[in-house]
Amino acid sequence: MERTNDTHETQAEQVRALSPQEIMELKHEMMPPAVLEIVNRLLAENVNQAGYATIKQEDIVKELIASGLKRREIFDKHWLDFEDQYREAGWEVTHNSPSYDETFDAYFRFSLPDRRTLGATAVRRSVRRS
Repeated sequence: MERTNDTHETQAEQVRALSPQEIMELKHEMMPPAVLEIVNRLLAENVNQAGYATIKQEDIVKELIASGLKRREIFDKHWLDFEDQYREAGWEVTHNSPSYDETFDAYFRFSLPDRRTLGATAVRRSVRRS
């Protein structure tokens, strides 16, 4: 019996409360890679030269389901809460969804903080590839 207590004490010493920052990092790590892969692809397909892209939430959900995820799990585990990751990557991101008295498809709106940089970056990349 004493051995069991030693095991629990050792485990308790290893476990600690995580900071808010650590919890958010853990949450991001727990997100299936398919979420960001699908959003990245849809973003690349939809972004215009001015640096704007609008992606319907349901388009993301349909693709996630096609990749093997369950709709309920997507929402229960908040896997569509990826905005902060894109903000950290340099995007401005907003999510709009209808209120009880509105009818429109929920969507994510991405934009570059400095929209002038998109065209210049794309040109530099294409010149390097030549």
